[in-house]
Amino acid sequence: MSDLSAYRIIDQKKRGIELTSDEISWFIQGVTDGSLPDYQASAFLMAVYCKGMTVKETAALTKCMLHSGHVFKFAGKNIIDKHSTGGVGDKTSFILAPIAASCG
Repeated sequence: MSDLSAYRIIDQKKRGIELTSDEISWFIQGVTDGSLPDYQASAFLMAVYCKGMTVKETAALTKCMLHSGHVFKFAGKNIIDKHSTGGVGDKTSFILAPIAASCG
């Protein structure tokens, strides 16, 4: 993956070119391990905001974010997590909590 660079990835997204899962993974790894500076992460986010992401890109980004930290496994247990980024108001939990409870 030596041909990958933050500049090239940001430029591709800025021009509306679909990123590969390897490119997204490389970029997210750089953000999470601190090897990419905040200004490059900001530029990437601005390009994504302006040009959007395809379904494939969104799936790749979600997978990278999921595996960017620790993933807990609870053997033999059904665990449901509804995560909120906060700040906007959470109306989803009011619906999801009773549905999850009714499923046991």
